[in-house]
Amino acid sequence: MLSTLLTIAVASGADLPTSLSVISERVSDKVYGRAISITQIFWTIGILLSQFIGFLTADFGYKSPTVLFGWIGLVAFLNWCFRVFSIKFKNIENNLDNKNSTNVSSNSNNYMSIKALTDKELLLPLILLTIFYLFWNLPANTWGSFVNYFLVTVDNSSQAYSTIIALIANIFYLKISDTKYRYPIMYLGIIIALVSFVVAGIFNQYWQIFTISYVLYSGSTVLCGEALYKIWSQTFYPIDYRATLTGFSYGIVRIFTAAFSLFTPTIMTYSPRLLLWIMVGCTVIFGGCALLIVHFIKKLSLNI
Repeated sequence: MLSTLLTIAVASGADLPTSLSVISERVSDKVYGRAISITQIFWTIGILLSQFIGFLTADFGYKSPTVLFGWIGLVAFLNWCFRVFSIKFKNIENNLDNKNSTNVSSNSNNYMSIKALTDKELLLPLILLTIFYLFWNLPANTWGSFVNYFLVTVDNSSQAYSTIIALIANIFYLKISDTKYRYPIMYLGIIIALVSFVVAGIFNQYWQIFTISYVLYSGSTVLCGEALYKIWSQTFYPIDYRATLTGFSYGIVRIFTAAFSLFTPTIMTYSPRLLLWIMVGCTVIFGGCALLIVHFIKKLSLNI
């Protein structure tokens, strides 16, 4: 099981930055944000499907993980078949228009040197985006993985409802991702996330209040989280370095998130309130980074 998880982690970790880079290089500037944001909808739909399969196989015992991983394997196989055998997909790769071709810098055939990280134009966005995504991802991953453990007196419906809320928020964000409302909505999402955790931390002994706070937080994650990280990472970095830097940042975040997950059940058992206030601290940090990134965008007059 461990080797399977590691294989899946390596495969998905290698594929995501590449996929985002391919998308960002092949879409019009007018729909750039929407093209990147729509990946979040598919991400959320995947969560919903996994939860639905988990619900259907809840009484299967050890066969339930087999069914879940079988489903993941089937999707991966179909995706591979599409990439390898689809004529339309090959045509997209082989017939890129001249506009996209001319946007590729002259050194596009060169490998990225580690010395490039000393460039302030690359290093500062890399640090800010990595810190932003890390401290956004810690709360998101914690509740995605451990909310049922936390809500020992509540059935699985609370998590399913919250995921549906997140899907609705994804669709809503898709509509405003390329408009002037992107950052006002981001500020609103940060405030909702912060208030949700503060209220849950104060009234954590009341599972009803925690459930409401959790559902509100789940909706806020789309407005101020991974969708923005994807848009920013595909815009700040040059085309030549985009997949590499995104993968480097993504890898660091996943390593620290996995390490934190090892201690999450212990913290939760020792003091649920302590865990919630740690989440408050994470929200303050990623919210602060978001403000710095927006300031950085305005300073450089970037159109994102």
